[in-house]
Amino acid sequence: MRTTTRVRHLESFGAPTVKISFATSTGYKHLVAVLSAITPSGSEIVVCDGGADTQTSGKSPRTVTIKLQNEVTSIPAGSRLRVTLGARSTVQNIGNLVYLIPVQEGSVARIGRVALMLPVLPKPVSP
Repeated sequence: MRTTTRVRHLESFGAPTVKISFATSTGYKHLVAVLSAITPSGSEIVVCDGGADTQTSGKSPRTVTIKLQNEVTSIPAGSRLRVTLGARSTVQNIGNLVYLIPVQEGSVARIGRVALMLPVLPKPVSP
């Protein structure tokens, strides 16, 4: 999980991507990313999520790009953006039932650098 500092009022518009330095010695077959916003009041808004096949990954770190869903989401000023990574979307919240396929028991992923590319409107139109 990676969390940013507080952001200004944003409105996502388009398909974000998350680039990750990823390695596995146990055959971690896929990786799911959930982008959420933690509002100043502490509630969490799911902005979007997505997954990537990592079956060709090995022990040496490589860059994996996860393309997230194309969504329009108003993110309140003062929120912090959070990227949660795991085998299923339920790692972000047990109620997030979008990606449910598990990886094999004992699978381990090593995550290094995480970079988020979030397309936003220059000026939000939603409150």
